[in-house]
Amino acid sequence: MIRKFTYINLHVADFGADEGISRVFPKAIEEVKKLEEGKKGRVYVHCAAGMNRSPTVVLALLMTLKGMPLREAYGHVLTRRRICPFKDNRSRHNFHRSHV
Repeated sequence: MIRKFTYINLHVADFGADEGISRVFPKAIEEVKKLEEGKKGRVYVHCAAGMNRSPTVVLALLMTLKGMPLREAYGHVLTRRRICPFKDNRSRHNFHRSHV
């Protein structure tokens, strides 16, 4: 069975070269909300290494859409995959959480 999927590319540089990872949070949140509202399937978030950018976006999604505190969201993601976040991402998550 072939399943339909929607591909959304949110450009974020690797290795901390892009200070704007939080700038993709609103678009990611918007797209996942659309899927949830329409009960249209699952969400797969990935990046080249899968260690920083995709987990960072997933943390933002869990915090915003599921109301999880950062520590709980981090633990949830960590039970499913390894994470190696950049040091400055913590402050971005805290900033984002306080402005949602």
